Amino acid sequence: MDWNQELKDIKRATGITPSVLVITLTLVITMAMAYLFYSSRGMAERYAPLVNAAKEIKLAATGAHLWFEEIIAGDPYIEIERVWALLQQAEWYTLALLNRGEDHKSKYDPPADPLLRAQVEETLERLKAFSAIASERWQTRSDAGIGSESEQRFDQLFELLLRSIDQIEDLLLHSMEAQLRQLYIVQLLLIGVVATLGLFVAALLQRQLQRRQEDLAQLRNRERLLDASDMRFRTLFEKSNDAIFLVDRESGRYQDANQAASRLTGRSIDELKQLCTRDLLQESAQADERLDLIMQTDHARSMGEVIYLQPDNTERLAYLSVIPLDQKHVISIARDITEERETERQLRRSQKMDAIGQLTGGIAHDFNNILGIILGNIDLLERYSEVATHGAKQIDTIRRSALRAANLTRQMLGFARQQAAQVSVTDINQAIREMESLIAHSVTPLVEVEQRLQKGLWLTEIDVNDFKDTLLNLVLNARDAMPAGGRLTIATSNVRPVRGELRQIAGAPGGEYILLSVADSGSGMAPDLQERIFEPFFTTKELGKGTGLGLSMVFGFVNRSGGDINVASEMGGGTEIKLYLPRSTQQQLVPVAEATQPQELPRGEETILVVDDEPALLNVTRGMLEALGYQVLTSSDCQQALTLLAQENAIDLLFSDIVMPGGMNGYQLAAAATAQRPELKVLLTSGYTEHRPVDQNPNRTHNKLLPKPYSRMELAYGIRNALAGAIQR
Repeated sequence: MDWNQELKDIKRATGITPSVLVITLTLVITMAMAYLFYSSRGMAERYAPLVNAAKEIKLAATGAHLWFEEIIAGDPYIEIERVWALLQQAEWYTLALLNRGEDHKSKYDPPADPLLRAQVEETLERLKAFSAIASERWQTRSDAGIGSESEQRFDQLFELLLRSIDQIEDLLLHSMEAQLRQLYIVQLLLIGVVATLGLFVAALLQRQLQRRQEDLAQLRNRERLLDASDMRFRTLFEKSNDAIFLVDRESGRYQDANQAASRLTGRSIDELKQLCTRDLLQESAQADERLDLIMQTDHARSMGEVIYLQPDNTERLAYLSVIPLDQKHVISIARDITEERETERQLRRSQKMDAIGQLTGGIAHDFNNILGIILGNIDLLERYSEVATHGAKQIDTIRRSALRAANLTRQMLGFARQQAAQVSVTDINQAIREMESLIAHSVTPLVEVEQRLQKGLWLTEIDVNDFKDTLLNLVLNARDAMPAGGRLTIATSNVRPVRGELRQIAGAPGGEYILLSVADSGSGMAPDLQERIFEPFFTTKELGKGTGLGLSMVFGFVNRSGGDINVASEMGGGTEIKLYLPRSTQQQLVPVAEATQPQELPRGEETILVVDDEPALLNVTRGMLEALGYQVLTSSDCQQALTLLAQENAIDLLFSDIVMPGGMNGYQLAAAATAQRPELKVLLTSGYTEHRPVDQNPNRTHNKLLPKPYSRMELAYGIRNALAGAIQR
């Protein structure tokens, strides 16, 4: 069908244009919808009060009947006036349905249906009769009990009244249904008109839409290509991790910037559009130079490293480069390298600390051998009565000095992370409470100690003795920072550090930690000192007043425990050191039984192979073991030891140093020996455990360890326990 021709014919015959026709049909639909709306609203306004009044009549009559029966039955709490009030209320609503009385007019439309009006009249008569019988029964209530003739008439009239009210409700429902049917018919007609109009208008517009679609097809294709190109550029611009600025050549101001630029500068994009490069860089001379280069550049070039200053004075290091876009604009790209530089600094620091630890551990190993020789010879000298009698004081002095040196070596090894820790599930709140007296005696009377220990603190798996040494070192450092007195605060809490908060020790994982904070109100430290406080032998104290190993031991303890340590300090503002210790997966403390040992040293007759590369220590150990009754063979290298093991079947125990020359350490020797002789018992000794065991059997080698230097008593019990199969922990 040619719709254009049809429309021309309609216009020629009627003089009505298509637009006038559409408007006319729209008005017709609007009027029909208005009719439906007002008809529905009128029906609701007319019938809702009538239905409500019928329900009120029924409710009042039922309530009056119920309460009247209760009164007749002897209920003293219901008054007869309530019954009369309900009956009056029912009569009031019945009159309202008939629109009688001055107070009822304009409130209820009288029912147009004569059957409905007659039913309401009948209901009114039955209600009056029900009220009359109720009054009569009340007057003769002494003879109107249950089962009386009066009571039966009363119930019969009530049933007739309810039946009459139900008929009113049924008639109202039928009237409403009739009205709804009329509205439904009108709705169907309206739907038909709307559908016809829709088809007609659709036909009118179809031709015009086809022409427009043809005209816009090429334009849309071009726009699609432009949008794709713009989207790629915008995505690159917005999603780039590098800060990108669009700079006006003439004014030097930023015309646009991405989210990375907002993060780098600490300012919103709208704020950046009011600024230029000189407003953001730290040094004004550098800023002017960079701005001149940016505005004059005619080719891509690097500007080197610059420092952006955020509104809160936070500095961000970035690598800046520029690319000319056109005659009016330049693109400036800044790559934030702050975290990279910090990571490099942490890596260099970690490598430095590892190197110092390697050196410290090596020195401590040799020093432990020397101390072992000294302590071993002291134990042997005490066996001679003449020396023990006349040189007891000197021997005791030598022993105390050697033990002090051993403690110093332990601190060095603690920093080097090479000392075997006795790990156990620990409540650090309990450990701190056990140290209250020691802490109080370690500070001056001018220092006020405050503890803030969180209840329900998580457990951690650490060496509790190392922890106590660590806390004591922190307390002593805090005391020395407050010579004139002050406040020392020890606090614990459960924390979940945010990303980037744990950065002191490289590789510290995230998760749940127990935080120990030791804060003082002392003199504080300069930033350059904070970089070095964990280095061994570095101290700010006067000569002779500090070894410089206290905080290095703290660093080693935290590192061994898998935690982290942070330092916050300002000159004159005090210092706070935070230790993060990882939460244990165990929920309860494991009780540790105290070991009791007899006075007599255990002896034996077994054959022991002693392996050590230090001849003097080898001889001392041999002497102590022979004094305990053992048969002793010695070897100064691992290959010789394996040869002896192959030749001597009587060897019961291999006692070897871990750090050995010749390419084989004590762990490897133990693994090779037990591979040949599975029944062979093994006890290893060292104060420097750099190498990891190759034998992963927990009951064979690396859990049986006797730390150096060891005394005659420690050697005796260690050998005996190893032969008995006990594990030294």
